[in-house]
Amino acid sequence: MSAASLLAALSTNGFATWLLSRAAADVPLARNMAFPPQNGSTSSSGEKPRILVVDDNTDAATSLGRLLSLLGNDVRVVYSGEEALAQLVQFKPRIVLLDLGMPGMDGFETAQQIRGRSDSDPPTLIAVTGWGQEQDRARSEESGFVEHLTKPVNIEQLEALLARLRPEK
Repeated sequence: MSAASLLAALSTNGFATWLLSRAAADVPLARNMAFPPQNGSTSSSGEKPRILVVDDNTDAATSLGRLLSLLGNDVRVVYSGEEALAQLVQFKPRIVLLDLGMPGMDGFETAQQIRGRSDSDPPTLIAVTGWGQEQDRARSEESGFVEHLTKPVNIEQLEALLARLRPEK
């Protein structure tokens, strides 16, 4: 059973969210948290997929980072748009999971900055947000996000999306 299947099975009544939140609470929070990959998932070049999680909600960001690591990704977690921009150069993510409703530089502005600073091969942007109205989804699409996921994120949907985005082996 994959990590996603296990967490999906446990997600009734919010148990998986509680479990991940409790696991995250046992580790002191640090800026720019890194979670090395936990299984054998690789891209065609043999690298672990690099994913940047950006969310001002530290519990949500850390939990998602841990989950993505269990799914075999090389993950960095930051808590603001400004920190995300710094990771473009340091970490060079292939995928950015970006909260839209952050204080200061929101997700839309962060996405614009990412696209403006990226070379010819910018990272894929995925909105992960509590905003789920049709106008929110339309604005995400107009802003260059390839997908708009609402919180709490469906783990199986996220795993399928990441599989589609992964280069062929």
